[in-house]
Amino acid sequence: MAAIRVVAILGLATAALAACGDMAAQRPSAGGPAVTPQAESMKRMVADVTVVRSFAGAGGGDAADRAQAEAAAADLLDWSGRMAELFPPAVAPSLYPDMTEQMVRNAPAAMRRTAEALLSTTRGGDRSAVADRLASVEREGCGACHR
Repeated sequence: MAAIRVVAILGLATAALAACGDMAAQRPSAGGPAVTPQAESMKRMVADVTVVRSFAGAGGGDAADRAQAEAAAADLLDWSGRMAELFPPAVAPSLYPDMTEQMVRNAPAAMRRTAEALLSTTRGGDRSAVADRLASVEREGCGACHR
């Protein structure tokens, strides 16, 4: 009788632990560091650039259509508008030693300006012009911080 109880208890404990493992595996950051809003913004902006690059014909694989590229360019512009909030000039240089306060102050305007031009050009649909604008975003917008 005691052996049956031990087996039953071990069986229940094993099932409970397995269920916890399944729940942990469903969380995006299970077992890893928490994703910061700053990291999420950079991840989303890179994804947006990838979609626009695909539309412009430089991404390889399946090309995005114009609607997808416009949505990605609009999202890129939206994230650009949040840069000052996500990377405050008084704090960001101490958290990111490769960034100067000047870079952090100039980046939101540079990113917003280039992202606005990219969105406008993407709406026009000229893939070659979109590729040129995207290069400008990467060089002048993203490049304001990422050298």
